[in-house]
Amino acid sequence: RFTSQSSLFGAAEPWTNLLVSPQLGATTTSIDRPVGLARGTFNLELEKGLNMISLPVKPDQPMTSKALAKELDATLVIRLDSKDKTFVPFVPEHFEGSNFTIEGDMGLIVNVKRSQTSTFTGTVWDNTNAAPIVPIDPQSVWAFGLIFDNLPTDSALTVRNLRSGQTIQSLTGTPAIAFVDQSQQSVVRPQDWIEVEAKDTRWRYQVTGKDLKQAFAAVSLNVRIQLPNQTRLLQNYPNPFNPETWIPFQLSQDNQVVASVFGVKGNLVRRLDLGWMIAGNYLEANRAIYWDGKSETGETVASGTYFYQIATGDYSEIRQMVILK
Repeated sequence: RFTSQSSLFGAAEPWTNLLVSPQLGATTTSIDRPVGLARGTFNLELEKGLNMISLPVKPDQPMTSKALAKELDATLVIRLDSKDKTFVPFVPEHFEGSNFTIEGDMGLIVNVKRSQTSTFTGTVWDNTNAAPIVPIDPQSVWAFGLIFDNLPTDSALTVRNLRSGQTIQSLTGTPAIAFVDQSQQSVVRPQDWIEVEAKDTRWRYQVTGKDLKQAFAAVSLNVRIQLPNQTRLLQNYPNPFNPETWIPFQLSQDNQVVASVFGVKGNLVRRLDLGWMIAGNYLEANRAIYWDGKSETGETVASGTYFYQIATGDYSEIRQMVILK
């Protein structure tokens, strides 16, 4: 189902001479070349969301991706770079270093904020033919850009959608990539986790509804979303405490996690089965393990020293805490 950037290069015909492929339900202006005329004015009917287009005429002034994005009020413009065999996103105000001049045989993907009719006037291209119409699923986010900030120096990125398994490798120093599926199946869904890896460092970003609407996400590769290199159990807080406490930990790999509280004689006081948890930092109160100071039977435990443990995979660690009333 999912098509990588490199394999798309082997089936590039659908990108050639595509004039417009509107979303389902849209109307399309017929773009037949006027006999004996060198100039023309044509309309493109675009539906809200993703559209596959090419310019129907050569504008009087050279058209760039930046100018096209402004003309269409588009959040994203993607082209296929046949030399590097990669999809190149242009994202206004976020990633404009890829600004490129648009040619007549260039297939483009644009994401627009609203349905619209855009009019283009200029010289009819002499290197294109009329394109077939390809219906597009309006519910499918089949093209999605990722723009990275704080990119590690001289590092290529491996970017993977953990749900689908689709993986893209960027060129060294390239701060932007794009997932594209020519069969128009969704490449990203709400709350998908995107994992980014460079050298020995990994980050994870969760896709939001806003990201889907604009068909791109701007991701800062910072400490907040960086994955730990090893699993660690940290000191609970507050400590001493009464009657509740939070137990922070770091998880380097997705796994089942169980937390247990023991008395000084080794007797089990409370078992907290946390289930399957994704790798990450569980440090703040809204993410750390919470214990209300009660036993398995719901009774409030007495003051004194207790031990807490987490077990996940082949990792297990125990620390001490104190209830003081």
